[in-house]
Order: sequence, then structure tokens, then C-alpha cells
Amino acid sequence: MARASAGGVHLRGSRGRAFVGSLALATAVGATAGCQTPAPPSPSASVSPAPVWPPGAGPARIRWLAEVRGPADLGIQPGRLTRLWRWISGSETPRLVRPHGVAVDARGRLWVADPGARLVHVFDPVRRKYTTIPKRGDAPLLSPVAVTHDGRGTAYVTDSAAGLIRRFDPDGRSLGDWGRGELVRPTGAAFDSQAGLLWVVDTGSHKLVVYDEQGHIDRNVGERGSGVGRFNFPTHLTIDPGGRLFVTDTLNFRVQVLSPMGEPLFAFGEAGDGPGALSKPKGVALDRDGHVYVVDGMFDNVQIFDQEGRVLLHFGERGAGPGQFWLPAGLCIAAGSRIYVADGYNQRVQVFEYLGE
Repeated sequence: MARASAGGVHLRGSRGRAFVGSLALATAVGATAGCQTPAPPSPSASVSPAPVWPPGAGPARIRWLAEVRGPADLGIQPGRLTRLWRWISGSETPRLVRPHGVAVDARGRLWVADPGARLVHVFDPVRRKYTTIPKRGDAPLLSPVAVTHDGRGTAYVTDSAAGLIRRFDPDGRSLGDWGRGELVRPTGAAFDSQAGLLWVVDTGSHKLVVYDEQGHIDRNVGERGSGVGRFNFPTHLTIDPGGRLFVTDTLNFRVQVLSPMGEPLFAFGEAGDGPGALSKPKGVALDRDGHVYVVDGMFDNVQIFDQEGRVLLHFGERGAGPGQFWLPAGLCIAAGSRIYVADGYNQRVQVFEYLGE
């Protein structure tokens, strides 16, 4: 349970342990689902000691691990032919340009949707391989925003500028598109493996669009508004083990929680600059203990809430150092503890670890 006070916020775990974390939010100017297994990296040896939250003498709950700007940060080096081709062609070493969506698939590969580069980066630290999607000859991506996977390894990439869901097999080969003429500006996406449904946030039409496994619309959820079950430019969502949906209702400054059928249950968050307030909520995910993590693109941080929407802790602030952000966006938590945050305008994905209650 948590209660805000002048001295901080107390989080009590299932065994009654508590910690205190400062929740002074930055006011800097600023602008999904699919994680299954953790992937390297290990804590960076170049940053010692690694930042932890809350800072101080108490037990740490969040630890910074590393940053990923390109394949080399995951120990992936190009082969001799690739190096030769880059030298001949003058091509640059691959790097993130403006990462937005992050996901980890069942193979432990990190997928990063990068609208700045108009592609999806696929990092395989286990096999030490790096590829990009789309492959040569496939239709180009205009603005890939989010990526998620189903139980068979199919990747679903939302292309917001094209108004499409692009589908790829586990090896990155195109499986065709969904949503043509049905979506205005798709952004966040999450696959409910138990129900066999793909949930897509259509920011442009202020609703959620639900697809079955054949690509047919199963239902639409919501419309524009500020009331219960209505949205105002929603952007991201995640699904908990029970099938409930957590949707960042961005310009209503809140997170809405829906039943597996899409019925509104409750919401938390409000406009403001105090603990628990939200300004530009974006990526959302849950750790293994059910805590809800919400990226805020305006505050340049990640806030952590309990299941009732009470704020527990935050980490991050405006900057370019370890644990600092500049317009962060997407969020993924792999295997309940490895946290990936797309740090968009710092051109990297930052990796953290949840250490437990």
C-alpha cells in the first residue's frame, strides 16, 4: 500500500517491508506488451556504482543496468564481409535514431520500433546477430511505433503514418498487412495469447480496435471523451496475466484499466505536477509483482503504481546520463524484472532491473 507525504512515499510489500522514495517530479519540456524472456546486457562496467532507486541507504528496488544504442552494446559485432561492405559503401554503423516501441520475444531478442530510422531493429544477444525489418524488397515502414508478438512468434508492428499493422514471421519475412481503411493512426499494440486477440490503440480515432487471429475486427472499444471508458488520444497499452488492459489515456492524463472484454473498471492519474500526476503518459507495463510502470514523456521519468493506482516510486529525470531521459516513450518488462525504456531523443534504449519488494 502507499500513501504520499511530505517526506516521500512508502511501499509495503506482501511481507510488510517498506521503502521510502523521493517523488519530486521534473517539469522538463517533452513530447508495449510483448516481453517474455529477459535478455542481456549485464550491468555496465563503465558506470560504477550503477544508479539505484530509491537512492540512499535503504534497500534498492530499481537498478540501472546499461544502455543500447546499437549492436555493439549487446556484444554483437559485424562479420568481415559486413565490415568490408560498410567500408566500400561508406555506410554507417547501425544505431538507434528515435526509438519508440520495445519488445522482447520468446527467443530473447530485443525488437525496437524506430520511426526515426523507419525500421525495426532486431537484436539477438544470444546468437550475436543483428537484423532490421523490413527486409530488402518488402514494403517500407513509414512510421513504426510499437511492436508485439503472439504465441507463435509472429510480430505485429503498428505503422502510424500508413494506418496499418504490418505482420512479420520470426525471421522478419513479411506476412502482409492488417487494418487498411480501418485504422486512422495506430500506435500501441498488445497481443492477448489466451484469447487470441490483438489489441491496437488507434490514437487518431480515440479508441481501441480488436482483431482476431484472421485479421478481422472483433470489436471496437471507446470513443472520444473524458468520461468513463472514453479516451482522448490514447497511445499505449499492456495486458496483465488475468487479461485486464492498462491503457495510457494520454490527453486525459490518466491510465484506464479495462476488463478482458474492454469494459471500464477504474482509472488512475490526473493532470498536475505532484506525486502520481501525469502529463504525457506513454508506455505502460507490469512487473512480476503486479506494479504498474508508466512512462511520462513530459516529466522524463517512469512512475510506479500499485494495482489500485497509488503511486509508489519514480525513477528518472531530464538529462542524458544513466537513468536520465529525454522524451521517453515505449516500455517493456521482460520476465517480470528486466525493464527496457525507449529513450527517444537520447537515441537509446535504457535497461533497468526490478530488484523486488
